[in-house]
Amino acid sequence: MANPIDVKKLINLDNLAGAETDWGTNPNMNKPNSKGALGMFQITPIAYKDLQRVKPEIYKKASFQKVATDPVLSQQAVWDLMNINAGYLQHFKLPVNTESLLQSYNVGIGSYRKGKTNPEYIKRYNRPKPK
Repeated sequence: MANPIDVKKLINLDNLAGAETDWGTNPNMNKPNSKGALGMFQITPIAYKDLQRVKPEIYKKASFQKVATDPVLSQQAVWDLMNINAGYLQHFKLPVNTESLLQSYNVGIGSYRKGKTNPEYIKRYNRPKPK
């Protein structure tokens, strides 16, 4: 599947989103939130199941905790999740662009299909990069 979005750039932007997501600076980062999301990229258990389904050779070997909190594995997981979401967006005949990928990642593909968005999430990516 051809993906016109530079997903690696999105991951780097997420890395630079602010101190609240920096590895080791947020003591709550490795504690699940109310939806069970964990780690810097807030990977959810349902997203982890998608990863196991699409790439079992990688994600069946690693626990949810490991995938969500390991700096290298979680970045690979986000890359794979963005590509999974791009496929879902194409399947549902929705536009595949930076905003749709970020929004569907943030609110979930099902909620995004129903029209839910989080404009504040997108604003994080339009601010100047920290020096």
